Amino acid sequence: MAKQSGLVKIRGSVDDLTFTSTKNGHVVRKKGKTVTKKDIATRKQYVRVRENMDEFGRATESAKLFRILFNGSMAYCVDKTLIPRSATLMMSVLLSDPVSDRGERTVLNGDAKLLKGFLLNSKKTFSNICTREYTTSIDRTTGKLTFGIGSFVPANLISADATSTHFQFYSAAAAVNYDTGEYEFKEAESVWIPNGDKNPTAVITQEHQLTPGSTVHLYLAVGIRFTQEVNGKYYPFFNAAYNSLCIADADSV
Repeated sequence: MAKQSGLVKIRGSVDDLTFTSTKNGHVVRKKGKTVTKKDIATRKQYVRVRENMDEFGRATESAKLFRILFNGSMAYCVDKTLIPRSATLMMSVLLSDPVSDRGERTVLNGDAKLLKGFLLNSKKTFSNICTREYTTSIDRTTGKLTFGIGSFVPANLISADATSTHFQFYSAAAAVNYDTGEYEFKEAESVWIPNGDKNPTAVITQEHQLTPGSTVHLYLAVGIRFTQEVNGKYYPFFNAAYNSLCIADADSV
């Protein structure tokens, strides 16, 4: 490595030389060899890089499909952080694949239960809003995914924004094959319930029927949505600061 000592000070590159200013003076370095796409695709020393790139690509595509599944559900609680958070999570699922060789691991072979509790919005959890416990179940044999919540008094257990007047429970079930891109999706919502109602609600059960005996990932999302009632019409809040949606249950073979 050479140091420039003359009066002419150069910054940048000239041919294969790079001139850099440092606290010790101006330094001249020779450029290293550029690694090409062909090098990465064919040379032996980049085999680990190729494996990592392949798995990262599969995790990214799986995260995209996952977001597509719940795109409509997310309309009530749009979250700009979902893309990086879902990609990171899907990479963790892929790395949990216990059967495939390095570089060939897939999300479908990974542990779907790692998604349990994943917030599709990052600001509110179900328990932040409603302190009544709920139940979920996934029966792979019958294909039934169920969300249930017992009777309770909304005025005592619902913590709502002061500008909203009503809330509803929402659930969605999905079966997704990340290898083929095929999926099933079912959803349900309760009636709108007044936030401050002092009368007990009815017992709420939302059952979703998917293909029995499925061998793909199964998800059950659960959430709460808020609205404002004005003159008999409901105006939903499309805001993650008010609404909650999470993967309440998940299962893989």
